[in-house]
Amino acid sequence: MDLRTSQKTPQNNSGSNVLKWISIPPVIAGFTVGITKLLGGGYGGEIDLSIWAEVWILFLLLTLLYGLFIIRGYNQGLAPAQALAQGLILCPLALVYGARMFEWLGVILAIGGAVALFVEYNQSMPSDQVNLTPAIENDISQIPAKFVITDDGGIIVAISNEMLEILDVSKDEVLNKLISDYFSPVGRSVEINEKFFDITRKAIDNGKRYYFELKDKGLPTGNENDEDGTTEPPVTMHDNATGLFTRQYAMTRIEDEIYRTGRYKHEMSGVLLRLTFPALLPDEDMKKYSEPFNAFCKALKKDIRFSDTAFEVDDMQILVVLSECPPPEAEAVVERLLAISNVLQASYSVFAQVTMMYVISSIDGVAGDTMPTAHDFIEELRQSMTRKYSAQALAEE
Repeated sequence: MDLRTSQKTPQNNSGSNVLKWISIPPVIAGFTVGITKLLGGGYGGEIDLSIWAEVWILFLLLTLLYGLFIIRGYNQGLAPAQALAQGLILCPLALVYGARMFEWLGVILAIGGAVALFVEYNQSMPSDQVNLTPAIENDISQIPAKFVITDDGGIIVAISNEMLEILDVSKDEVLNKLISDYFSPVGRSVEINEKFFDITRKAIDNGKRYYFELKDKGLPTGNENDEDGTTEPPVTMHDNATGLFTRQYAMTRIEDEIYRTGRYKHEMSGVLLRLTFPALLPDEDMKKYSEPFNAFCKALKKDIRFSDTAFEVDDMQILVVLSECPPPEAEAVVERLLAISNVLQASYSVFAQVTMMYVISSIDGVAGDTMPTAHDFIEELRQSMTRKYSAQALAEE
């Protein structure tokens, strides 16, 4: 387990884009003119001005098309557009400078570039076309499965009706929005509106689109039958009193989160939060604090992200596992959670005297050689809390 914070440097493609812009047709045309003039036999004849106007207008349009290809990242079309542009001007230049040997070379370049450009465009049409016709889109949305289709940038281009019901939104709200605005597409499971699903992802159209399908999460149920022949009850996800996850289900989620941390080289943090209410009299019933504590837990559940995991790990102690969250960001989350007690004072006066302590531990998927188990991660937090609580108790004596 490593507490160092990792930083990721995004890839930078600015260098390759600069080279592409330097190679636009007008720049290459300078070399074409120079070579034709150098190898030509002198003055070959005049070209009517109208022909020159037509040639240069077409050349300008090809230059604009070349620039559009660079902006859209359509690298396959650059070479054909360049060949067509240079072949277009090479024919009249060969006549003007007497380089008759280049006339047919210009024709071949122009025809070859045009054919190659048509082929590339024709092959890319099915996969590049993002907006589906209403009929096709309606057919896709009727498929009885929970799925989303995005482009390679994570923008939603198609979604099923069953998925819309899960997200509780309309189609107009979802289309052309980022998939990450609604749920995390990374990992093996996801929570949406307090329901849990296994998620599968598949690249389609040679990686230009991605298909995400959700299926109801299969929770572990233990052995089908005990030795006495009885069947164990299924694992429940939420504790009815606190609204947080049950311990058994939370342990499964934490194991998944630790796996994702190591698999995708992210960083996660765990926060153990302890609430201590005013000192009790010997005969005082602890149950009077159950309702305020449960109210705190429900408010905490609403404050954290759907990808985070929270459950009551010990009596009046809550463990919150924050996915993809380094320690500095975890500190900011804790500040919000501590402020919940101030809000609840209006309904529960005991929060005016409550004592709250917390400890934070993190796992760095980049720096860590091995990932701990969920049990080991929780035990480290509990031991840290015990040391902190003991130190505070000694300081108060």
